[in-house]
Amino acid sequence: MQICCTKKLNDEMRIVPGKGTEENDLFCWSVHLITVKRRKTLVAVNDSNRYGFVLHGLRANDFKHLNELLIQGIRNCLRDEQIKSEIIERYLKAAGELVFSKTRGAKYVARLNKACEQVKIFDDSLDSKELYQTNVAQRMNNDLMKSPQESDYTYPHALLYRDFKLFAGEEIVQCEAVDIMVKLNLDHHTAWRRVITPVDITFKQLHIILQAVFGWKSYHLYDFEILDEANKMVQHPLVLSGR
Repeated sequence: MQICCTKKLNDEMRIVPGKGTEENDLFCWSVHLITVKRRKTLVAVNDSNRYGFVLHGLRANDFKHLNELLIQGIRNCLRDEQIKSEIIERYLKAAGELVFSKTRGAKYVARLNKACEQVKIFDDSLDSKELYQTNVAQRMNNDLMKSPQESDYTYPHALLYRDFKLFAGEEIVQCEAVDIMVKLNLDHHTAWRRVITPVDITFKQLHIILQAVFGWKSYHLYDFEILDEANKMVQHPLVLSGR
């Protein structure tokens, strides 16, 4: 797998990048290091589909084992898209050992710069307690874009699905889901939404989903409570942890 680094990232890692030889864009990730909210932030974008992920709050010691962090970041973003675990591992095996190189050209750098701009725009979604930024990645990868290979506008996550389906030669998504009915009691009338979500989402992700389906703008703080059959609040560990 070829990791195409900007000069700033190479300088931070204190390495001399090798000459990349990978020709398959799917096995290449362009990576840049920026500063957001006074924290070192790594932005990675796949050269084939512009799908990206973000590591926020990197410390000096993290750059000593950036290989592992990048591999885990790729795993995380693919899992977030509910891609089968066995297909993720097939992809990582086919991509081979990580090789750090210079960026591959102006086209890929322009895409990377666009992703870095998005991270700064979506900085309100950054979680200072987490290295891998799920919420920012979701917003980046659901941002409408124009692809030269497509006749119409599309999304990075849609191009990722296309690429991985071609790579795997089979259906790539496997997901358990729950059907949730959400009702708002508004005096003399009720507003409701029916939402189907993956079973393993966090409360933070559920909050984002609710903002979208009701057309809200996340202007207010939120809280979740779990009630038992007697309508008493349950002290559930996931609620207490804020997940």
